[in-house]
Amino acid sequence: MFKSISWQTYFQIVAIVSGIYYCAVILIFYRKEAGSLIRRLIAPKPNKVLQSTIDSTPHTEILQQKIDDLRGILFRAGRECNKQQLLASLQDSLAGYDGLHLSLHKDALILFVSTQAMQICGLDLSDREIEEGIPALGQ
Repeated sequence: MFKSISWQTYFQIVAIVSGIYYCAVILIFYRKEAGSLIRRLIAPKPNKVLQSTIDSTPHTEILQQKIDDLRGILFRAGRECNKQQLLASLQDSLAGYDGLHLSLHKDALILFVSTQAMQICGLDLSDREIEEGIPALGQ
């Protein structure tokens, strides 16, 4: 009988029996710990990008307000102003804005100003001109 059992089969049976034994011990003596570990492993991990978006929601609302202010300045300036006048008006509007330390906000504001200045005022402002004309954005 023992000659018909190979070493591979023997080790497989030992591994299965040991696994069943340790599962039984864990379930009997460590039920709460095992349950919490399984729940943590199964639970979805929070997305870091989503978490940073959730954390920056107040900043996002303030950014939206600033964009609305800038849009108003661009509409008031219209096609009669030059680059320097427009940049000075935008700099005055952004003077008290504390969200400029967030690089995404800076990038969003620069992109918004460059595209909207072209559409509304007919002025072609490069990113570099905006950063130089509005020192707060270049920091």
